[in-house]
Amino acid sequence: MMEKILWADYTKSKKNIPLKVGIPLVLVLGAYQFGYGNLTLIMLIIFTIITGAGLKIVQLKTTGLYDRLISAPITKKRLFLEMTSMYVILYYLQFLPTIVIGVYYNDSWIFLFSFLSIALVVLIGIMVGVHANSLGQIHLTSLFTMPPLAVLSIIPLSISYGFPFIYITRAVVNPWGILFSMGVCICLFSVLLLDVSRL
Repeated sequence: MMEKILWADYTKSKKNIPLKVGIPLVLVLGAYQFGYGNLTLIMLIIFTIITGAGLKIVQLKTTGLYDRLISAPITKKRLFLEMTSMYVILYYLQFLPTIVIGVYYNDSWIFLFSFLSIALVVLIGIMVGVHANSLGQIHLTSLFTMPPLAVLSIIPLSISYGFPFIYITRAVVNPWGILFSMGVCICLFSVLLLDVSRL
């Protein structure tokens, strides 16, 4: 059910799809010429997905569809698992050409850490959307959410290495980073399920 809703919404304006794919590609390609390609890639992922995922949930609330989905005869765990997985697939496909550019300038590990970054930011975006009641709240929350994530992406603090962003911006590969990043995603998804179970 959720997959069809999100897919229909994403593809309803087919003319916008090339822009959604092309703009990040051009920005990141240009940024690589000045040595900031990896940073630009992760900042675009954070901003685009937190805002986009959150806005869609608010739109569902506005139309009343969100309440119907919450009260539908399927578990909230399944509903939000479908929502999360579909968003991860859609955004990964959207950023895939840009990620390929990152692979060209770095190595194939960019594929994995980009996927983990997208999964983590999708979860944050959904949590923001669940608690927001207006488009203004989404934008405001995004402005407050981005700086800490930017810090985790740029500054090599100890806690930064528990998140996938730093491995892209600093172009380092660490097997423990994969495990830590996966663990953070699992923990955040568990928090999301606990949060929505009260709805």
